[in-house]
Amino acid sequence: MADAIPSIHIGIYLISLLIVFVNSLILAIKFKVLMKPSGIHQTVMTLFRINLVCRFYAFFLTSAVGQGIIRWYSSTKNQDNRGKFITVMILERASFLFVLCAFVLILQSALTSTGIGKIAHFIYPLAFTGMGAMVVIGAFLFSVPINQTINNLIAILETKISFTLPDSFSSRSNPFDIYLQHKDIILKCMLIAMAWHLFYLLRVYLLSIAIAVSY
Repeated sequence: MADAIPSIHIGIYLISLLIVFVNSLILAIKFKVLMKPSGIHQTVMTLFRINLVCRFYAFFLTSAVGQGIIRWYSSTKNQDNRGKFITVMILERASFLFVLCAFVLILQSALTSTGIGKIAHFIYPLAFTGMGAMVVIGAFLFSVPINQTINNLIAILETKISFTLPDSFSSRSNPFDIYLQHKDIILKCMLIAMAWHLFYLLRVYLLSIAIAVSY
């Protein structure tokens, strides 16, 4: 790494570094859009700062702790409806993975290299399975019949086994119904996720040029 530093094209490297902050801003906008139906209020700049804090903690902690729990605490502290942030996180991850799988399939199809082409039979099943799972999650969050069916099953389960889920997760206070009247959010979420992935690809491409990686 030390030997490589003198050969770095500093201008291109700084542009790739700037895109890190652009992507953090895009992610902040995404969370702002997703949080609106939940009743949790934060400004875009506050969410931007939270993203940077989460990136810092992710250096030392696992993703679930470094980003998930810290983002939840920082975004929802001193606010009601904290349980509904779980739905926000689920949809954020689902849209991220759906677009990621779509990009993988598109890019894999565009590759002509024989060596890379050989892994297609591993990539395609994983990508299609991932996209299918994300569609199921989306259907649960945005479909009234599916959402109500799941809630009825939870209510039956609570009755049959005499077990009561915490109020924030029970069928009496459904934290997963916040998007049922906001179906336009899924399109906004997908478009923002696409922008994030495109900027990420650009950042990696510029970084590879800056450090003269052969590809």
